[in-house]
Amino acid sequence: MRAQMRAQIRAQIKNIDRSVDKSADKSADESVNKSVDENVDRSVDENINESVSSLNEHNLYYNYLIWLKAVYNNFYSFKHALSKFKHNEQL
Repeated sequence: MRAQMRAQIRAQIKNIDRSVDKSADKSADESVNKSVDENVDRSVDENINESVSSLNEHNLYYNYLIWLKAVYNNFYSFKHALSKFKHNEQL
């Protein structure tokens, strides 16, 4: 009878050990997964922010050049129209 009780106690201890091991493994896996996910998310966010910042800076320069071109073209057109007007006035 004692041998049977010892066997049952050993079986219960093994079940508890397995349960604790599974729980600890699951907890560790979840913790590692969460940490990795947070690090990846942070890294991706930082890379996206840097890319968007560079793109915004590039777009700013591009828009400035387009604006300068428009100003130059308008000035040239105005100057050309003014010279035609002056030429017609002299006739």
